[in-house]
Amino acid sequence: MPQLNLSKWAIRNRAIVLYLLPTLPISGALAYPELPQNEDPGFSCKGKTCAARWWGSSSANDVSGAGIPQSDVAFISGD
Repeated sequence: MPQLNLSKWAIRNRAIVLYLLPTLPISGALAYPELPQNEDPGFSCKGKTCAARWWGSSSANDVSGAGIPQSDVAFISGD
């Protein structure tokens, strides 16, 4: 199966290319105001990600939770 050579096709079909070059952007500009103006999507994500860096801790400590003061652990876990 021969590969599509877009440059070769465009040279052979110059009239089609010259017609499409101005008509596609113009049709897109005319269609743009007709797009729906929905600000909020029809779905919601019920997850939240929160990250905090503690001074003096390494990335391994951040993942394991080591080095976080006990007074802050209850606040972070929501208890």
